[in-house]
Amino acid sequence: MKAAILLGGRGRRMGGVYKGSIRAADGLTLVERLSGLLTRCVGQTCGITRQGETSPCESTLFDALPDAGPLSGLRTALAWGGDDWVFVSAVDLPNLDAAFVDSLRIALEDDLDVVLAEVQGRPHPLAAFWHPRALPVVDAALSAGRYRVTSVLSELRTRRLTEGFDPHALLNVNSLDDLAEAGLRLP
Repeated sequence: MKAAILLGGRGRRMGGVYKGSIRAADGLTLVERLSGLLTRCVGQTCGITRQGETSPCESTLFDALPDAGPLSGLRTALAWGGDDWVFVSAVDLPNLDAAFVDSLRIALEDDLDVVLAEVQGRPHPLAAFWHPRALPVVDAALSAGRYRVTSVLSELRTRRLTEGFDPHALLNVNSLDDLAEAGLRLP
């Protein structure tokens, strides 16, 4: 197994702040925290970002298609995964923890393409295990200009877990208000 952290784009909703540089109370950036967590939980971890950025992960890869959103980063992660399951995470999940990753890992089966959590009917595909065999579906969506990650789920064999995990692990920081609510600070 491998893990990929999508390090974000231009930070438009955060006033231009690069989300990976946001610091938690312990002083670590979100990307440093996630990289350490996912390396311990899953193994080899890479950061996926736009051209010219770096990451503290073991390796850094660049988005397959600039400006195509997280689906482009997912495509890069799946291509990098080889034949291994890849835990794909957005960088802006400050509460993601080992218990959450393990709850999805134990639900993996060979005949699935995606294992994700669903809270109140909302799937969370950017804190999920993806198998690289989903790559042709992701490529087709990108070619058709469909950039929403959720747009590919109906075409894939997806297991949606609705219990057995703490939904607080999926707290997503998308605005300056979210940042304050989560107790995080700007660099």
